[in-house]
Amino acid sequence: MIADELAAAVRYARRIEALATDDQGTWSGGEWYRARTLPQVYDANHVIVLEHGFAMSMEEVSAAADEIQAGLPNRIVEFVLCPESEALAAGFRAAGWLDEPLGIMVRHREPDRLVDTSSVRVVDAISMRPARALSLRDEPWGTPDAVEQVREKQERVAGRIPTTHLAVIDHGLVISYCEVYKIDDIAQIESVATVPEHRGLGHARAVVTRALELTADRRLVFLGMDPNDWPRQLYARLGLDDIGRVARFRKALPGS
Repeated sequence: MIADELAAAVRYARRIEALATDDQGTWSGGEWYRARTLPQVYDANHVIVLEHGFAMSMEEVSAAADEIQAGLPNRIVEFVLCPESEALAAGFRAAGWLDEPLGIMVRHREPDRLVDTSSVRVVDAISMRPARALSLRDEPWGTPDAVEQVREKQERVAGRIPTTHLAVIDHGLVISYCEVYKIDDIAQIESVATVPEHRGLGHARAVVTRALELTADRRLVFLGMDPNDWPRQLYARLGLDDIGRVARFRKALPGS
């Protein structure tokens, strides 16, 4: 069974992701989101396997992805990783799909130390565009099309839900940032990034600390992270605990 806290965070994150899609629906094993206008954005285009579909075979899920994601450059399947879904995950690994998991971290503790967050400002989405482009271009997948589509995805969401853009500004330009989504008693911290030439100076700690300050009254505060990347260590020092994984398997089609 999926732990309650992990299930709540994943449901919330998917609620946010749905705001950027063009259409969405259900299939026999779960749900799907699709944004043909944003074909390079993985979290706007995926087939979700819910608990009642965990016993399905990889072949059944893959066939559903082929049908639902026809015309898109990737086949993307995701589901919460738990004992009941492990066999399905093993099937995708054996079939050679790219294994790109998402970790979920939840605020449980106080940070290891206090920092000055007076340098962090609330800005608007347009002010964040140059920094977002610079940080995303540094990603392995950061082609011009992908960068522009991720920007569009983030701005679509921000236009449809209460969003706070937090940033450190240097000489009038955003150099580090994150976004905070708040609905009811849950908050998600998203898109933590620093432009390459300003990394290693504590800016990410400052913006995330400020985000945690602004969400101190929320019952659940979480963020998603790459389990294989160093920022998870920073988030742990800031009082967030790793509570589980969302399995995400991707198959890029030839020529995409």
